[in-house]
Amino acid sequence: MIKNKILTIVLLSALVGCGAMNKKKLAISDSQLYERGVNEVKSGDYRSAAKTLTQLENEYPASTRYADTLILKAYSLYSEEQYTDAILTIEDFLHQFPMHKDAAYMYYLKAMSNYNQIMDTGREQDLTIKAGEDFSLLIALYPHSKYAKDAKWKLEYIHNVMAGKEMDIGRFYLRTNQPIASINRFKNVIDNYQTSIFAPECLYRLTEVYFTLGVKKEATKYASVLGHNYPKSMWYKKAHDLLVNHGAKRK
Repeated sequence: MIKNKILTIVLLSALVGCGAMNKKKLAISDSQLYERGVNEVKSGDYRSAAKTLTQLENEYPASTRYADTLILKAYSLYSEEQYTDAILTIEDFLHQFPMHKDAAYMYYLKAMSNYNQIMDTGREQDLTIKAGEDFSLLIALYPHSKYAKDAKWKLEYIHNVMAGKEMDIGRFYLRTNQPIASINRFKNVIDNYQTSIFAPECLYRLTEVYFTLGVKKEATKYASVLGHNYPKSMWYKKAHDLLVNHGAKRK
């Protein structure tokens, strides 16, 4: 019995020893995890990369590769179109490493995460507004970065989207005989998105609404601005015809 007991202890010790060795073998360093994550990103396996880099982030918070880990993880999540998680990772990075050499890139990636979710002008534009704010912040903080030029182009597009939304609502108010409400929308386009592609039409609509209301002075003012800035526009021709021809008929 004693012999059997000793044998049992030996066997148990051997099993414990094997378990310890297995655990030792299973331990992966931060360098190994990071290398694995890099290789997964290079191969386009972004889902696996995100998991690997999350493991590195959780197990080695003091790693010298921690900042680079967050950058790669954010990119992997972005590439998988997991935009909400990508933004959370980016915000975590910017909170911890605001002066990092790749901070501009992370601001750009955050803006793009919102930008890629922009819907057409018939939908709510919360994400469009956020993307615009992100690109504006990037341009303000890093005006000479390699991302600034693309940010400016996309900000222009965003302004067109926002202006288009306001124009849709303004036209709706016109169709439903709510001129004052339409004026407010059109003025918002002129005040906030005056460089958008909708500016000429917007100036015409203001001319049209004020003319319909009998406020000739305001109608003429907006027609003059339209003619000065867009003399060859079809909208200026329409405004001119509206004021001259209809005005002549009223005399």
